Amino acid sequence: MSDSIGGSGKVNNFLATLYVKTIPRRNLQKTKRRAGTFIEAVAESSFKSAAQSAFEQEMRYLFAISMIFCNLYLCLHIVLSVSQNIQMLLILKGISI
Repeated sequence: MSDSIGGSGKVNNFLATLYVKTIPRRNLQKTKRRAGTFIEAVAESSFKSAAQSAFEQEMRYLFAISMIFCNLYLCLHIVLSVSQNIQMLLILKGISI
């Protein structure tokens, strides 16, 4: 907060304008460090959550694509098998293609 206002001096000037007791610079620095630690913890938690969500979404996408290719492979295998069976039947009946 003190950085957005312009530093500890301006914070105290702002408080003095409001007729509020000023805060010693040392206390402002301690509060700033505690807030920074908390903000970093929240940012790390948010990052981990977003990374996990993105990973899960990517895995769902890859699974869907693999299922599509698997189904295409099975369809192709069936078509080739049927084609071979038809060719064998035609050969047995003496019909050439």
